[in-house]
Formats: sequence, structure tokens, C-alpha cells
Amino acid sequence: MIKKFSILSLLNNLGDEYILLKKWDDFPAFLPGSDVDVLVIDRFAVSEKAQEYLHHILAGEEVFLRVGEGNKHIHLDLMNGNDILIRLDLIDSLDCFTRFSVQDAIKVKIFLDRENISVDNQEVFVLSHEFDLLIRYFEYLEWFERRPDKMKHLDYILANSTQEQRLVLINNAHRFIRFHHARWQEENPPKNVPVKSRKQALKEIARLTKAILYISWKSIRLKIS
Repeated sequence: MIKKFSILSLLNNLGDEYILLKKWDDFPAFLPGSDVDVLVIDRFAVSEKAQEYLHHILAGEEVFLRVGEGNKHIHLDLMNGNDILIRLDLIDSLDCFTRFSVQDAIKVKIFLDRENISVDNQEVFVLSHEFDLLIRYFEYLEWFERRPDKMKHLDYILANSTQEQRLVLINNAHRFIRFHHARWQEENPPKNVPVKSRKQALKEIARLTKAILYISWKSIRLKIS
């Protein structure tokens, strides 16, 4: 492990130009191979700042920095030989999904609503609860047919939201995304996805929709009365 490295010091070096997208339970501790997903204002500017910091703390270490640039993200990997110790994944747009597109306006709203929490006496910028639920829902919509393990996002939403928050979630989804219908209607069904998981996914979606319709009905009744 790198003696001088900590996730908190890395994030602190980024100033206020980031939001940690997924804060795990034992944060800031991490296991080798972990990903740190960060939404930033400008991935190239933040990448330069992070690289300068990482090169400084890696001086004299066997660990080295590997930089990978994709179409919509930049990976900064701390490498020990061929093994990734930790990956910093910088994205400056949420338009990274294949089954739907996300409007750019959502990033402004996410930054305006982000929360500032204290971890070991250092501030960390994280998603608001509203947008944490929404991004988990995006990942679920993107992957549930091909990755049954992504059911965990729907389970999390159902376990960590009220009926009113689920209504806000669906409203936000309709507000900020547009589906690519051709990719939802593929001629060939996904392979190696258990039938049980697809049935369970549809069951949970129906349950969520039923709850939302119930809330909408109650709202209409209150307005009439």
C-alpha cells in the first residue's frame, strides 16, 4: 500500500470541483481494485490537478500512475505491477448510458443540490439523497436485463425511500432522460440472464409503479377536496 496516499487527501486536493458519486459503507477505507467514481465540472482540468498531486506522493514508491482517456471519462489508476490498487474515474457528463440519454442540465442541478459531509474532520462533497436515488435508478435501467446483480440498486431504492421520494424519483427520471427505444426493443433477448431475475425485476417495477400511482391518486383527491 502507498504510505502517503488517502482518498480523503486526494479529494481534498480537488477543491470544490467534484462530487463523490458512490460513498461506500466503510469509506474512506478501500480494498485493492476499488473504483472511486467522481462527477466533476471539467474532467481534463481536474485530471491535471489530480495527476500533479499523485505524481508528488508517488515519488520514491514502486506504485505508478496509469492514465486512460475514454470518450466520456478519464481513469487514473494507481498500479502495482499489473494490478490496479485503486481507480479514480472522472466523468463530467452523465450521458454515458446506452439505453437512454441524460440531459446536460442535470449536472447543474446535481452540483447545486450536493451535500457537504464531514469524514475524519475533512469535508467531502456527495450526492443529495434525491440524486443518489436517481443515479442508482439510471444504473438499474441500464443494466438490469444484462446484469442481474444490478437488482441491488432497485433493492436499495425501495429500502431507502418513502413513497413521496419515489414519486420525485420517477418525475426526475421523466424530466432528465430520453429513452433510445430501438435499444430497448432488441430482436434477440439477452443471454445468460436467469428468467427468475427478469421476473423479479418486472415484479419490483410493478410494485414501484403501483406505489407511485397511489400517491398521485391521493394528491388529486387532496386537490379536489
